[in-house]
Amino acid sequence: MTSSPAIGVIAGDLTSATDGAAPFLARGYVPVALRRPSSLPEAAIVAVDAGSGAVATGIAAAAATLPGAVRRLLDRP
Repeated sequence: MTSSPAIGVIAGDLTSATDGAAPFLARGYVPVALRRPSSLPEAAIVAVDAGSGAVATGIAAAAATLPGAVRRLLDRP
């Protein structure tokens, strides 16, 4: 599919990122799932493992991790 919505999925771990991106395959998109990337590719659907699911300290650490993931999704081309 050439027309691409800019959809970002932020997940706590890589399994959840792929689970969140998988339904877009049925619609003809090719999602990209990445583990804590520093930059993101140009893709219609990008799922990011923010790494907050594996953090032992829980909610406080997740709150510190997620803003960076959101910023990278917003800044992508």
